[in-house]
Amino acid sequence: MNSFEELLTKIDAQFYKSYMGHRQANIKPVFFYHVKKTGGMSINYSLLSAQLINGKLPPLRQVYSYKYDNVAEQQRLLQEPLTSTSMVMSHLNFGAHAAFKETFDLVTLLRDPFKRVLSNYTYSCMRKQQKPSLGGFETYFNAPEHINVMNRQLSPVMAEIDAETTFAHLQSEFTYFGTTLDINLFIEYFISRFQLPNVLMPRMNETIPKYRLNAAAFQEQVLELNKEDVRLYQYVRARPRLPKIHADPDNVSALTSLQYEVENEVKSRCRTHVVPTQALFNHLIHWVRDSQEDARLTVRELLSSS
Repeated sequence: MNSFEELLTKIDAQFYKSYMGHRQANIKPVFFYHVKKTGGMSINYSLLSAQLINGKLPPLRQVYSYKYDNVAEQQRLLQEPLTSTSMVMSHLNFGAHAAFKETFDLVTLLRDPFKRVLSNYTYSCMRKQQKPSLGGFETYFNAPEHINVMNRQLSPVMAEIDAETTFAHLQSEFTYFGTTLDINLFIEYFISRFQLPNVLMPRMNETIPKYRLNAAAFQEQVLELNKEDVRLYQYVRARPRLPKIHADPDNVSALTSLQYEVENEVKSRCRTHVVPTQALFNHLIHWVRDSQEDARLTVRELLSSS
């Protein structure tokens, strides 16, 4: 086991490459319309290394990622200088970006509707530290505010929930859109676009096992209630608009950001450490040499063993 890719299979995490020299014309700040439980926090976490290296390394750029979900937070954010290396992320409905003077690249991701609805229910139970139940899930998914959420957030006309209208709107107004099946590409694109370190991290902001629920018995009912979201998801999955990375595939960052959660039940808190990529490679070589063949590491264990 000699290649970096082979060594990375020993870690319970995903390695995202940041391609140096990515070139793109007419770059704008990014506004990410974050539909709940579609992987947006993974993108947000992948940018955290900017807090450690802003202005300290070539090309000495300042990268900023902002999250907001209400008008008060928006008013504060309106005072921030947004540049081509800024990303704003929000759960608010389409139109929120119009409050800013900047012109944005609009981006969003969608998820399989049944998985998204169930994940949002169990996630909310975790945050409240309440045990999920089939009865609780049935009440949750029948509530009007939890039906066709993806269309409701992204549609240009709130009174009209229609997948064709929403998809045409995505095609007209959004720079990039895809599904959670494309999440790895989106992460690598944004860290390359902002020339940030590679990222090594597990799945973040997940619902922990004790709050998960087998609700397969309700799948048909949930999909019927959310049939416009089902149609929208199918349109986007069949015809996504995905970003492209314009760089030498062998020229990846000399730095890697290692990230892991230190808390994820009541809220998600993350630790970030930036290390030389070559040092990470060397450490993995020594660890594999001294470990049992089937041994595996978490990112936290990797850091504590170095």
